[in-house]
Amino acid sequence: MKKAFKYVYLLLFLAMLIVPLARINTQPDYKSETDNRTLAELTDIEKVGIAAGLRNYLQDRIGFRDEMLTAYQVLNAAVSGELLHPTYTYGKDGYVFFKMHGNVEYSDYHMSFVEAVIRMKEYCESRGVKFYFVFNPEKLSVYRQYLPAGVNYEDEWADILVTDMEAQGITVVDNRKLLSELSATEQVFNRRYDAGHWNDLGCYYGTNHLWETMHADFPEVTAYTADEFEISTETGEYLANSRFPVNETVPDYKPKFSWSDQTRRYRGVRTHPSYTYFRYCVNQEENAGNLPRVMFFHGSYYNSRYEFLIGRCSEYIGIHDYQNVLNLDYYFNIFQPDAVVFEVAEYTFADSFFSGAAMNKLDYNPGLQAAGQSAAEAADAALSWAEETDAAAGAALYAVPRNGYDEVYLDCGDLSAKYAYLLTEDRIFDLEKDDSGLYGALVPHGAVAAPAILYYEDGAGELYYSETGAPCRKLAGSPETLSCSDGVSADGEDGRYILETETENNFFNQINLQLLNGETGGFEELILNENKAGVYEGVYTHNRETGLYGIRLKANSNLQDERIDVQVRLEKGKKYFYLLNIEEFGSRKIVIGDYCFTGPEGKAE
Repeated sequence: MKKAFKYVYLLLFLAMLIVPLARINTQPDYKSETDNRTLAELTDIEKVGIAAGLRNYLQDRIGFRDEMLTAYQVLNAAVSGELLHPTYTYGKDGYVFFKMHGNVEYSDYHMSFVEAVIRMKEYCESRGVKFYFVFNPEKLSVYRQYLPAGVNYEDEWADILVTDMEAQGITVVDNRKLLSELSATEQVFNRRYDAGHWNDLGCYYGTNHLWETMHADFPEVTAYTADEFEISTETGEYLANSRFPVNETVPDYKPKFSWSDQTRRYRGVRTHPSYTYFRYCVNQEENAGNLPRVMFFHGSYYNSRYEFLIGRCSEYIGIHDYQNVLNLDYYFNIFQPDAVVFEVAEYTFADSFFSGAAMNKLDYNPGLQAAGQSAAEAADAALSWAEETDAAAGAALYAVPRNGYDEVYLDCGDLSAKYAYLLTEDRIFDLEKDDSGLYGALVPHGAVAAPAILYYEDGAGELYYSETGAPCRKLAGSPETLSCSDGVSADGEDGRYILETETENNFFNQINLQLLNGETGGFEELILNENKAGVYEGVYTHNRETGLYGIRLKANSNLQDERIDVQVRLEKGKKYFYLLNIEEFGSRKIVIGDYCFTGPEGKAE
């Protein structure tokens, strides 16, 4: 019996060693919820050496790692009262905070931040749009009495920052004092659950402070009342990005107003790769059309509570503020808002959130509109100051339809402008030069449908304008102009194309955009080659002779290709814009959500 027990003990001991190794996590780019970081990869061995690389990999990837770490954290908290977690720390009376940081001194970085916000305000107001800066406190600022022993939080830097902004005429909605006063009687941040952000009650009060401020400019915008929400409680089980149990009862506010989420309409809107939050919603309540269209740049305080912002807007355009807000003009062109709100949390004043170098280089196009002036009046005034030139004579103007907006490009050869604009009958759009030499912008759908005017300032400060031609038509992508193989179906309503194969043992491996000889149909040039879903766009410069060519979109396979063809006349030396949205890429089926090849038609010989 004793011997059998030893064997069982040995087997259990070996299992404890072998099972975690058998369950090793090999998933690439895996981010652990326990310590909120991407785990080590085998490729790291090249950087740190074999011994260190293998040690780090096994420590990070061994089976049941997160469960073991969580069990250790829970046991340690129960025994010692300390929270051993890379993100959180215990305060007094069971409060949990983000890890403590040193007190901040007002610095050159904060002055750069203020200057950047001044430029944002000037950009908006020079286009007749209101601008608001919302400053939300972090939890340690509101609940200072519960900070860990020995921690003394100072926020004089924040007072200086707000004072400097207000001195420059910026409308600041400062929620620090409001939430601190409310915290004496109400729980506006949870004690433990979601320890780094305000809760629904704090969000309710802070958002109402914004609406009360906006009311002076938009009388139809008023504070919420409690009966506009279903108010209850729920249980927060774990700390965010963690499996550490807290089981705290927290407030739950669900708005009763209705809206439609139309984010999908704007697929392709650019965001910073690390901060990709974007959402577009339309208020469906009666009389919502009387409310302003508001573009919000906000952080994590609202990313999971965006619905709190919809009820007092006709349209809500939400964008993660980190780094993206510095491209204010890019988003402004697309959405043409009535108001812009820039919200920040107290702990986000750092390069990783808002690049100091990028803020120092901000150089938005100056506004052309005076207060109370329409875009048409501003355009007439601007043209009266400028000298006519032929910069856009013969240039191609592209207006490429996308989901919910158009991409507009103007090919002006070697033009080098300090600031450039496209003037239509009732709109003024900022243009930006890209790497291919095209001046472009994203604009509301159909905003540029007729000849427009290129208006620009050169490096010497001289002003010029030039009339453009009508936008180039779509040379490929319209179902009525295409010749398709049998395995292709086209939906003319929304421009979707499905390429399928029924041939046995036939498998798609690539999607190619090709240039063909217009007379023989022979292959001339590969323009694009891809093998996975995604949105692909670019510029093709036609360096061959002017004449008739074929544009072929082909699902390449091992036995039988499927293809979409169109014949076009291309002009030597001209640029052509292509767009391909591959929604689904499979070995037997490829779904194209958008496809176009746009540019000037070759002149008849």
